[in-house]
Amino acid sequence: MSDNPFFLRVAATADRFSMLPPGRVTVCLSGGADSVALLRVLLELRERYALTVTAVHVHHGIRGDEASRDERFCRALCERLGVPLTVRRADVPALARASGDSLELAARKARYAAFEALQAQCGGVFATAHTLNDNAETVVHAFLRSRAPSSLCGIPPVRGFFVRPLLERTRAEVEDYLASLGQPFVTDATNADERYTRNFIRHTLLPLMQRLAYASGVTLGDAFDMPGAVTMVTRNAKLYIPMDELVDKAAERARLTKERESVVKQLTQCDAKLGNETFLSKAPAQVVEGVRTNAESLRKKLALIDESLAALG
Repeated sequence: MSDNPFFLRVAATADRFSMLPPGRVTVCLSGGADSVALLRVLLELRERYALTVTAVHVHHGIRGDEASRDERFCRALCERLGVPLTVRRADVPALARASGDSLELAARKARYAAFEALQAQCGGVFATAHTLNDNAETVVHAFLRSRAPSSLCGIPPVRGFFVRPLLERTRAEVEDYLASLGQPFVTDATNADERYTRNFIRHTLLPLMQRLAYASGVTLGDAFDMPGAVTMVTRNAKLYIPMDELVDKAAERARLTKERESVVKQLTQCDAKLGNETFLSKAPAQVVEGVRTNAESLRKKLALIDESLAALG
């Protein structure tokens, strides 16, 4: 593996979150800068992690000739790099009309449905090219929509078989890396359309937050020279992770406590019957045995609940 700092930082993220087990990794390749950089990096890292690198591209049936251009670019890139490519097609406009979803949401659903279907066939992990900037945009978007604390945690580094090796790298780092390779990529013209909320956040809101932070004398950014606002938002998002875990634990503790109360009540009733001489002498033997069996089952269930509660702390 190269000693390029960009590779080393991506590898550090992969190691920290155990993203790249040996075997197949499929890059979700749009042809844009982030996914092209991800493909090139994973090819560089494949010996380190004993990876077989493949790619998948989804043609959404929107953006006309531009979408077909993206597909041709991905095919040519993968052919040049020797990477097996799977192309899937979806009629997103039809899906949006049927579901009532926006084109953006329908496209995302179609894309992930294609990824999940392919993973069911081929296995392995699927690498998406989300960057630190994407994470910041996601957190700000969730905040503006008044979402629950869990959504303010941002994009998870690993979710099921999806992994995000670039999640701690900025878009500027990605573009600098591609420039150093002389590696072209395609640009989705709709990414500049600020009628889409995420594009407004990307092009206007985050840069404004960054300027305000610098103007107030706040020193942001870290050793990797991350843009101030992006760093601020993603660092603050990490503060919600333990909060979210605490909320989940509290909810689980409440559920188990309520279940424990029910089990104790049932067990008390069983024990009362088994301690009643009249019941034991007059009830049919099979009924008495049924109560004993039920009591034993309830004791085991109670022990498991107590173990779970102890594990929650």
